[in-house]
Amino acid sequence: MQTKAAFFNVYYDIETCTDFIPYVGGGIGYAHLKHKTHFVDYKGTGKDIGNNFAWNVGFGLGYNITENITLDLGYRYTDYGSIKYIVIGNRSNTTITSASKYDITSHEVSLGLRYNF
Repeated sequence: MQTKAAFFNVYYDIETCTDFIPYVGGGIGYAHLKHKTHFVDYKGTGKDIGNNFAWNVGFGLGYNITENITLDLGYRYTDYGSIKYIVIGNRSNTTITSASKYDITSHEVSLGLRYNF
């Protein structure tokens, strides 16, 4: 499975008057999904490509190390849409057909540094 995606994201820092800065965010975008399989035990391959609307939501917590540097820990859920997958092959003079649908999502945890200008 190959996934390529582009998003427009927006984040909002929640001011707490402390060095801790919680935030929330989300985004919308485009996902290009590609699935390809080749079976060894019979003659057959499967391939499908999906172009989907994609979206994400997330939250996290930043900690101001200095006035310009923030340590950041975050979580993001992303939904890339779905892809339908059909395989047609032959084995011992028999045609084999298989169909599947995959919903592609991810759960991401990030740790990083932000530099504030």
